[in-house]
Amino acid sequence: MKIGIVGLGQIGGSLALALAKTGKYQVFGLDKDKAIKKAIEEKIDGQFDTLDELKGSVDFLILSAPILANEKILDSIESFAGIIMDTGSTKLRIMEIAKRKKLKFVGGHPLCGTEKKGPESWNADLFENQKFFLSGNLRRKDKKVVETIVRDVGAIPIWIEPEIHDTVMAYTSHMPYVIALALTRLSSKYADFWGPGIKSTTRLAAQNPDMAFDILLTNRKNVEDALQDFSNVLMELKILLRNPEELKNFLKEIAERRQEIDD
Repeated sequence: MKIGIVGLGQIGGSLALALAKTGKYQVFGLDKDKAIKKAIEEKIDGQFDTLDELKGSVDFLILSAPILANEKILDSIESFAGIIMDTGSTKLRIMEIAKRKKLKFVGGHPLCGTEKKGPESWNADLFENQKFFLSGNLRRKDKKVVETIVRDVGAIPIWIEPEIHDTVMAYTSHMPYVIALALTRLSSKYADFWGPGIKSTTRLAAQNPDMAFDILLTNRKNVEDALQDFSNVLMELKILLRNPEELKNFLKEIAERRQEIDD
């Protein structure tokens, strides 16, 4: 199978390496960045200069550019015989575009990645044993194709409704990013005294701001709801600071809950 990937940032580039590593696929890329174009030639089967050339030469197309760019690219495609998959961390809007365009589309989202950027962030093992969300109403044989590709890169396919996906990600990924921004802004004047706790807690603030902008814009309502819930918990904690016994019980309860998640 020939697979084309549009946008070879950390996720797209890592997918390219992981797919090529299997020996089952021919992998081709499309990216405007000069450093990435050079890396493509060195790491995978080749690249194309235009989307029309790429989609006319492959069987499976992966859109791994930033979310708004993926939406624009998908909206520009009039026809494609194979399956198209994106890798963005919001699903509802892009799936509505695919439905309107009547394209064979699956919304994909690998739950992995770091704040690193560019070809140096590519990692063929990035998806190993990581969850890979999938959304879409494909025929059974097309679902099997998608699941096989996901498993071949080492990931675990999990089918999920797009609305549920976007709500889950607001609480588990997008809200934590916003909180990391706030913590960084509030505590950066004390950066000379930062220890491992604040460094690990604010790590997300260093991720690509262009990518983060697209995420927050396309999942705004869910993020607003999550932040309101977070604000309510902060107010509860503020009150508990004046009630030592209740505070102690709260701390114990949450510590146990966090340990259960690891277990």
